[in-house]
Amino acid sequence: MAWMTSRLFLYQTQQDEVVSALGTLLQQGEHRADESLLFGGQAPPLLISPAIDDWLSVSGIRSSFDDVRWVGKSLAKALDCRVLAIELLGTAFRLRFADYRGDSSLDNDELTIPQTGWGLEDDSATDRMPHYQDVEQIAYDRLHQAGIPGDLIVQGFAPLGNREDVSLGQGIELRANSGSDGTDAPPSQVGVDLRSQPFAGDDAPVVIQKMNGDFGPMMVEDRYLVGQPTAAALDVLLTLEEALLERARKALPDENTNRFSLTVTYHAGIYQAELDELLRRNSRHVPPRHQSIRVPWWKFWHYFGRSR
Repeated sequence: MAWMTSRLFLYQTQQDEVVSALGTLLQQGEHRADESLLFGGQAPPLLISPAIDDWLSVSGIRSSFDDVRWVGKSLAKALDCRVLAIELLGTAFRLRFADYRGDSSLDNDELTIPQTGWGLEDDSATDRMPHYQDVEQIAYDRLHQAGIPGDLIVQGFAPLGNREDVSLGQGIELRANSGSDGTDAPPSQVGVDLRSQPFAGDDAPVVIQKMNGDFGPMMVEDRYLVGQPTAAALDVLLTLEEALLERARKALPDENTNRFSLTVTYHAGIYQAELDELLRRNSRHVPPRHQSIRVPWWKFWHYFGRSR
């Protein structure tokens, strides 16, 4: 599965003020996400954490809004605080990150990796495949260096490793409502016990799609690519495989790391045959064509709104 998230992190201790500001944005209806694109046809609630070490998070942003950066910038201005906005789709090596400051005299910082192919169509299919980057590590570095606690970063998913859940305190679920006349009514709020797993260190969390133990511990991953593949682009992908495998081995120090392996199935749309040939030349895994789902990466973006 890789690490996928659409979240905001606010340098703010007043949970109620964040809930109020988000409620106003929901009720106004600007940049409302198209719920017909979401799995199940209904957006899950936003989840606002309590403040931990002066930071709190808002999860599931993309399920309610179609522009995560707009929400981050709006909250930074409304609450006069620093806001980090992150859209991470590790399955496709894609990251949009922004650092907004409430003080207008400070510069905002925006990062997009890769620069092309972010529309809900294959608008970069005829370009050469980008040299992908380790966006999961880049995203974690940005959050970790900002001082956000690891327990808050991994809240909502279970990174590889043996850890027991701990309570982070009371979170707030915030859900948009429609009145009987069809207009937006004030959002509903529900308190929930927010739980996470202890997490620390300099390595990004490893989120696995599937673990197969028949022949020793083995991770099985699907990754979705765009553009015409080249030997140089493939070399980068294989280097990223090695980095992910190394992080996984460090996350499971009690396993027989010499037997721990990673198998990645790459999906490249109209360039699948070319990519498969390059993979075979490098003695890499190529599944039987009839067993592999050949779809553009962005189709999975439709279901991304349900990710925390």
